[in-house]
Amino acid sequence: MLAKITPMASEIYRVFPAPWHITGSPTETDYIMSFAAGGFWNVLNQWLVRNQPESPAEMATLLMAGLKRLGEADDGGH
Repeated sequence: MLAKITPMASEIYRVFPAPWHITGSPTETDYIMSFAAGGFWNVLNQWLVRNQPESPAEMATLLMAGLKRLGEADDGGH
């Protein structure tokens, strides 16, 4: 699945604008989307192999909290 979605990820990014999108070169977008697709794939694998996986709502909360912390780390925690 990852091998199929990664080449399409940049095109999907360009077709469906979102507020978090970067304005960068096509090469930069390709790398960012490859990174995102790989991360998404690994999260799915980790989640779905658990004996008692979290609910989708719990996963959304966990991921949003983790991503928020990463963003805070980028600005020195402020």
